[in-house]
Amino acid sequence: MICKKCGTILSSTDIYCPKCNEPNPEWSSASDVDKAEFTPSVDDLNLSAYVSGNALSNDFESGAFLRMKDAMLDFNKGKVSSWNWWAFFLSPFYLIYRKNYILAILVLVLAIIIDSLVKSNALNLICPILQGVFCNYFMCWRYDNKLEEAHKKYPDNLEAQREYLAIKGGRNIVITVIYVVLSCSIIVLRRL
Repeated sequence: MICKKCGTILSSTDIYCPKCNEPNPEWSSASDVDKAEFTPSVDDLNLSAYVSGNALSNDFESGAFLRMKDAMLDFNKGKVSSWNWWAFFLSPFYLIYRKNYILAILVLVLAIIIDSLVKSNALNLICPILQGVFCNYFMCWRYDNKLEEAHKKYPDNLEAQREYLAIKGGRNIVITVIYVVLSCSIIVLRRL
């Protein structure tokens, strides 16, 4: 079946065109759409394990999963920039929360350099803006690398791949809280 609107080849399981969201004519009525069951792909299962930190996760409707899935679609198309409000407002705490420690350290060092060179509060927004624009790309790049590592480590074992992705992904609340407390302590000590 071919989409009448954009010409994309549709599979029999596509309710809507993945490119333009046009309804698939094979799905004749809204009741067919309501009866359709979502069958996750291997990619969905891997991404869910990575985002949630749980290899058995089947939460395909969580905001984090859906945002990461959208970001991965952009990443696979070669799009480098998008916007991440969490990364903008919680810079660099969000990176630590999402276990992107190296990038968090780089953002922190850049923020310190900018703060020491320029005494303008407006320019201190450079790091949060850059993080808001490029965070999704770096998170997808990291996921892609971890997925490749999982495939190399466990070539024929999907469960072990998901376990590996769950360990490497997910969230780290403890280190985030420690970092927040240390950051607040440093700010208070600098003001004394």
